Amino acid sequence: MAVLAPDLLAVRRGLPGAIPVAVICGAAGTALPVVVPRAAACWQPGGPPWPALARAAASRSGTDPRGSLLPVAGLGVAGACTWQLPPPAIPAFGCLLIAALAVERRPRL
Repeated sequence: MAVLAPDLLAVRRGLPGAIPVAVICGAAGTALPVVVPRAAACWQPGGPPWPALARAAASRSGTDPRGSLLPVAGLGVAGACTWQLPPPAIPAFGCLLIAALAVERRPRL
């Protein structure tokens, strides 16, 4: 998300092309918290490379909206908890990845 900060600063200052940059930043800011944990949950040693995992996670995110909302909600809870008490940040985000793994491994009903 810190990568998007300079782009959002440019949008706020009204530079030319601000509207397309704002749309792209909004899409990236929405997709990254969903796709990255889902791709990380499917990673295996010797498995497919990260770009293939990210594409597969993006397609699963589009077809499984409930499963896409769970990592976002977990990220929100982890962010709020670590904002209030910073030391457990690493375990909180580890729990977020475990939740993403559970989303990927749950049975489809």
